[in-house]
Amino acid sequence: MFKNLLITSALLLSGAAIVSANTQYYTGASALAGKSGDFATFGGAAHVGYRVTEKVGAEFEAGFLHGSDKKTFEELDAGIVTLIDAKAKVKMNRVPLMINARFMDSMGSFNYYVGAGIGAEILHATYTIAGIDGKDTHSQVKFSGQVFAGVGYAFTEQLSAGLGARCLMSQKLHFKGFKTSAFTPMAEVSLNYAF
Repeated sequence: MFKNLLITSALLLSGAAIVSANTQYYTGASALAGKSGDFATFGGAAHVGYRVTEKVGAEFEAGFLHGSDKKTFEELDAGIVTLIDAKAKVKMNRVPLMINARFMDSMGSFNYYVGAGIGAEILHATYTIAGIDGKDTHSQVKFSGQVFAGVGYAFTEQLSAGLGARCLMSQKLHFKGFKTSAFTPMAEVSLNYAF
C-alpha cells in the first residue's frame, strides 16, 4: 500500500522545477531514464520547493526508480545444488529521498537551473533463478546525493516544461553476480508549476 502511494505521488509530483521569479512555492513532474551498472533504470522523481531568494530554492524530493537485468551463468551455486547454464534475473526498486538546493534563473521565456541534494536511498532487490521456486530478496538504506541541471521554456508565468540531466550517487551494490554503479546518470523530461 505504502509503495503504491509513494509511486503514485512520485509520478504526479515529480520533476525538475523551472519556475516564475515572482512566486514562492513550486512543484513539478519528471520522467527519468538512465543506467546504473548492469541495470537500465527508469522512473520518476517528485519535489515541492520554496524560493528562499529570487534565484535560490530549497526543496524536498522523493522518487521511484526501477531496473532489471538477466544473466546466464555457466555454473551457479543455488544452495543445495550447482546449476549449469542457469538463467537468473534481478529486479531492483530504488526510492531516493533528497533535500535539494537549486539555483534558477530566466532569460525571457527560457530558463535554466542547477542544483545538488543529499539524503537517503531505500533499495529493494528481488533475485530469481529460472526453474527454481522461490526468490531471494535484499533491502537496505544507503546515504545518497545528486547533482542536476537543465533548461526549460515557460508557456505561462506558472507553467513550464524542461529537459535536463542528473546524476544520482550512492554506494555500489553487488548482489548474486549483479552490480549497480556508484553513479546513475539519467536524462530528465519535466513539467513544472509555480504557485
